[in-house]
Amino acid sequence: MAGGREGSATGIGGNERRMTMIMLMKYSMPFVIIMLLSIVVGFMIYERTLHVLEQEANRTNRLLLEQGMGALDSRFQELDATIRKIGEDSSVARLQQIAEPFGSDSLYRVIETRNRLQEYAALNELVLDFFILYKNNELVLNDKFIARFGDFGDTLSYSPEEAELLPALKKSYYYKEMLPSKRAVLNGKAHNVLTYAHSFGFPMHSNGTMLFLLDEDEIRKLLGGLNIEGGWAYIADEEGRILTSLSGDDSGMTAPPHQPSESPGMASERLGDEDLIVTYVKSPYNGWTYAAAQPSQVVYDKIYYFRKTIYGALFLFLVAASLVAVYFAYRNSRPVQALLQTLSKYAPEPVKAGGNALGSIQVTVSKIIESNEQLQEKVNRQLPFLRASFFERLLRGQFSSEGDMEAAMRNLKVHWDDGDVFVVAVLSFPSGEGGARELRVERLNECKAVVSEYVQRGTQGPAYAHETDDDKMALIFNFPGGGTDEAIYKETAAKLECLLFDMEHMYGIAMSIAAGGISRRWTAISRSFLEAQQTLMGGRTRGVAWHKDMGPQRDGYSYPENMENRLIHLLRTGNVDELAELLDELHRQNFANRRLSFFVLKVFLFDFIGSVVKLSDETGMPGLELDSVGLTAVDSAGSIEEQFLLIKDRLLAMCRTVEQSKRTEQHRRFDEYIRYIDEHYADAQMSLALLADRFQVTETYLSRWFKEHTGFHFFEHVEHRRLERSKTLLSETGMAVGEIALTVGYSSANTFGRAFKRSVGVSAMAYRNQIMAESKN
Repeated sequence: MAGGREGSATGIGGNERRMTMIMLMKYSMPFVIIMLLSIVVGFMIYERTLHVLEQEANRTNRLLLEQGMGALDSRFQELDATIRKIGEDSSVARLQQIAEPFGSDSLYRVIETRNRLQEYAALNELVLDFFILYKNNELVLNDKFIARFGDFGDTLSYSPEEAELLPALKKSYYYKEMLPSKRAVLNGKAHNVLTYAHSFGFPMHSNGTMLFLLDEDEIRKLLGGLNIEGGWAYIADEEGRILTSLSGDDSGMTAPPHQPSESPGMASERLGDEDLIVTYVKSPYNGWTYAAAQPSQVVYDKIYYFRKTIYGALFLFLVAASLVAVYFAYRNSRPVQALLQTLSKYAPEPVKAGGNALGSIQVTVSKIIESNEQLQEKVNRQLPFLRASFFERLLRGQFSSEGDMEAAMRNLKVHWDDGDVFVVAVLSFPSGEGGARELRVERLNECKAVVSEYVQRGTQGPAYAHETDDDKMALIFNFPGGGTDEAIYKETAAKLECLLFDMEHMYGIAMSIAAGGISRRWTAISRSFLEAQQTLMGGRTRGVAWHKDMGPQRDGYSYPENMENRLIHLLRTGNVDELAELLDELHRQNFANRRLSFFVLKVFLFDFIGSVVKLSDETGMPGLELDSVGLTAVDSAGSIEEQFLLIKDRLLAMCRTVEQSKRTEQHRRFDEYIRYIDEHYADAQMSLALLADRFQVTETYLSRWFKEHTGFHFFEHVEHRRLERSKTLLSETGMAVGEIALTVGYSSANTFGRAFKRSVGVSAMAYRNQIMAESKN
């Protein structure tokens, strides 16, 4: 008995060893085959690889130069476009004719122009700052700076040896000229800058110069990836002047400007005792030369090093690959071996080894979950910046319709309904006069952070805080479901008084608050914000000031700075209701709420007419010409109001024409969408994404449009067409249910069955039997 058990144990042990050897051989074979194929293929491509490396070493710098050149050309195209817009701006051009810009009659024009320049302040990352130097009146300004030229040196100065550069920039004529790199001090901070100058006027008569200061360090970054070890790189203009340059590691070389041919290429040159490989490209946009040089010995040393490395690596690969193959075979076979050894003790027949896919599936699923969590974390980190951008556009009136707002809010966790009412309040914090500027800024930031956190806690109900200036914040109060004006004002006043009290007594923050009117439409929120700003400028320093409590004004008319853009948006989109509301608000503010003098009303009318002329030019729509409006001489406040109402009627008529045209176009596109669905609904790939791609629109737009024009969602319409066709096939043919499902566009009979029963109330087979029974009767 004992001998039998020992023999059995010996047999089982021998089987296990044989199974282990078989598993190792089975799992090692793929590694061995891959190893042998890799060695064979490696030797076959080795010589070709060396040749390619020699060529690649020569091409790399040219490709990097072209990439840097392309990036810079794109930035300069943007810069030239900005220069053209500034040069065409009527406000900028008018200042050339003003003899004394700081006089009482001209100062408001200068300030208006400075505010206009804020539209061009968001330049590309190369631009440190820009200035406009007027030759005739010694004026210097940009979007945040106004001064005489004599005081400009406190803001911008070049190195002492370039002391005469600034006067020359003002007096001389420049046409898109880039000056080589110079050391300059801008706002008290030293920079290496390239100066880009473009003058007003003509070569023999310059009226001034637009000055753009480009950060040389940013330009050098675009050349930072060049392989110039022991060499150099530079950018030169068409005249051969080196605008900027950099040297590689351990390089003390400088080179004269290189003048290549028109096409990109490479040349071998000798500089002193050194043989150089010079790569160069020439910009098709501005004719600049981009060059990079590297000692030839450095290039070839890398190739020789690679050759020696390959020989050593191949030998090590042969040894290591064998060990790795055995190791991975053993590691991958262990789970299967353990399972097979356990099963072999009880199985009546030998168990064959199989693959193990569960581990790979587990790893893959884990990675997907981890990647999804990381993506969600990134989205959440970007959410505050996206919300800030949305509220900035909202308060500035830069949305043309509520549909655009709804699309923007969808992913920002901002939820508003059509019946909601809004009130905007502006908070102003005292910045203080004493102490360092950094301390004042830090204190203001603390105040804004406290208010933002206070609002986020929800103690004020649905509300949103947005920073609008260094010392100001806007609060947007949301009242779901609406209510009467009296109730809304009362509730808002209670919230603001509570906010004032809590801030002062709990945090020691004193501030002024101004509140605008009630907005019952999303697009009117910007008007409430503007009213709050106007109220805040009324001079009240404590407590809550309301726009509705402001008396009639005599000192100035109401014409917000973003009015032209809003007029263009509304006219182009055919939004008649919002355009009428906008024009009615202008009429109410200037002819009803304000007691303006005849002269001020006349200035307002001319300002409004200027916007209408610009509106006609930018939209390209006929019918807005002044002579067609029928303007006559104005000699009283009543005639000014009549002219305003006449222009208002013409604008509304034009907007109705645009609306009708868009409505006709929408009907045409609707027919195209429906026709395409009717022709392709049987395609199992039919989806909202496919339809959006077919007609080059977004899925969000198409989904919203479909719901508005049909009353159904897209998938409901497609399902309805498929089920109607399936009913016909069930009643008129003998096709199987599964075949019908595939014919009408469903990927499986189960999916079709669930959809059919949900819509019809009975299964497909029951429907067919019912139809057959009715036909017999």
